[in-house]
Amino acid sequence: MAEAAVTEALRLAPEVAAASNQPASERVIDVAVGTIDAARYARKRINEALAYGEWLNDVQVWVWEEGVHTRAPLSDSGRRFGVELRLEQPSRSSAV
Repeated sequence: MAEAAVTEALRLAPEVAAASNQPASERVIDVAVGTIDAARYARKRINEALAYGEWLNDVQVWVWEEGVHTRAPLSDSGRRFGVELRLEQPSRSSAV
């Protein structure tokens, strides 16, 4: 599962980075993660791959959890398991 998630994240990274703004950049990594621990493990592997590919300044990965986050699930597996991996542009602080 982690290998599939890394592959999908790297495929989506250019699309996320090219989006016009953070809300428009959000993408689900459509790989079934059945538990929060599995999602956290995959997030670590994805972050390693994003760092190697030099995407970390433009793309962040995070774990969506039902009941914790207010956003709706973006995938069938997210609806089924209550957890999913997502990519989006990092928030940009306007403070200098």
